[in-house]
Amino acid sequence: MDLPQVHTPSPCSAPASDDSGIPESGQPSTQEEGHAPDLERGLTGTAPLATSLPEAARGGPFPFNGWAYVFGGFYYLCTGMWRKALLLGGLWLAWIAGSIACSRLFPAFADGESVLHETVLEGYFGLGWLLACLAFLFPLLVGLRRNVLACLVFLSFPVLVFMGELHGPFLDFGAFSALVWLASFSAWTGMGTAFFVLCASRRFTAALGLGLLMFFAFWGGLPLPELFWFDFPGKLVNVLCGVAASRDLYRSRQLKERFWW
Repeated sequence: MDLPQVHTPSPCSAPASDDSGIPESGQPSTQEEGHAPDLERGLTGTAPLATSLPEAARGGPFPFNGWAYVFGGFYYLCTGMWRKALLLGGLWLAWIAGSIACSRLFPAFADGESVLHETVLEGYFGLGWLLACLAFLFPLLVGLRRNVLACLVFLSFPVLVFMGELHGPFLDFGAFSALVWLASFSAWTGMGTAFFVLCASRRFTAALGLGLLMFFAFWGGLPLPELFWFDFPGKLVNVLCGVAASRDLYRSRQLKERFWW
């Protein structure tokens, strides 16, 4: 009776290998099912990276950082990016020095505008500070894409002016009242800052719409106080912080870069 033959592999033979790294099913192999490639998982390969990494890979903008917009260079200092914090502090000091130099070059204009602004604030008590806070809040909501809230804040300007004219003191400035002058100063500051936020965030369609609104507001007679040109450059430092902070945080913590700008 013939016994069945058993084939045993030779010890000198090695299993055939496929250099392509693709299994028989035709699908590329991954270390763990359901996970993205190492590039999207981060530099360590152990945890998914923040949502800014795919945006950076596609060349898109990083998300707007509201905390950096509010606190400016102090945010960079608290997150360990002290080099850029020093640079932003230098820009802020340069703005202060430039404002002082302009006040020395044009003393009559600067003193008149400052006294005028203080008189209006004293006449309308907390309404002036409320308008200033809204002017600071409007670009923040625009940067965070809270469009409905941003529209409500913007529409609150004429409502506050109307209520102030009814219940507050009337200070005549000739062509317009003091409250209109104060509200227009806050409105131009908010709109100008929001315009630069939109441009820096590459939202050019919205920036165009806001630019047209500013043009028609100026053409329609909304007063533009000269004090706006002294105050507005300082707001651009906050815009720079809010737009660049998320990218800089990724560069610092994920890429381990050291940078001044």
